Amino acid sequence: AEAAEAAAARAARAGAADAAVAAASRGSGSGEEPAGGEERPSRSGGAKSLPGATLTSGAPPDAGAWSLEGLADLYTGLSGALLKEGPPSAVYLGVYEAAKAALLATPAISPYPLVAYLLAGAAGETVGSVIRAPAEAIKSRLQSGADSTTADSVRSVLGTAAGRANVMRAWSSSLWRDVPFGAIQLAIFEGLKTYIINSPD
Repeated sequence: AEAAEAAAARAARAGAADAAVAAASRGSGSGEEPAGGEERPSRSGGAKSLPGATLTSGAPPDAGAWSLEGLADLYTGLSGALLKEGPPSAVYLGVYEAAKAALLATPAISPYPLVAYLLAGAAGETVGSVIRAPAEAIKSRLQSGADSTTADSVRSVLGTAAGRANVMRAWSSSLWRDVPFGAIQLAIFEGLKTYIINSPD
């Protein structure tokens, strides 16, 4: 009889333990609020959400609106850009026309006009780049805000030994790009002009 009573007691304890485990598993998976009115912390670090709270961006209402002052900034360094494009292009084309006329009048080259165009274009670009290199440096300083006026940029580029050395380095390296380009573009232009003029249509 004592053995039967002990077995019944062990069975009752085991049943109570199984019921407690099942109840705990149902509570953890149901998403219900814990007992006692305690708030369950959120998964994003425990921060509570406040009623009526809204998310707003930090940008001001007029962000992205343009102004006349911002539009004027687009033309910063315009004088330097004109200095870079105007005089060098005039010298380039002037030297080209003079060299082309002299080469086409040369008996050894006149039968080969394409050669005359290439040589004349290269000569014009070489002379024009002497002005273009310092003008490019002046334009860059103006547009980057390093100098406030064109006169300040001219003094920085040409009035100091370091500025002149930088211009010489830039000029010597640009010759490998600009001289072939200047020769080829004018040769193409002359070839297209001759084709259009002599075309029967």
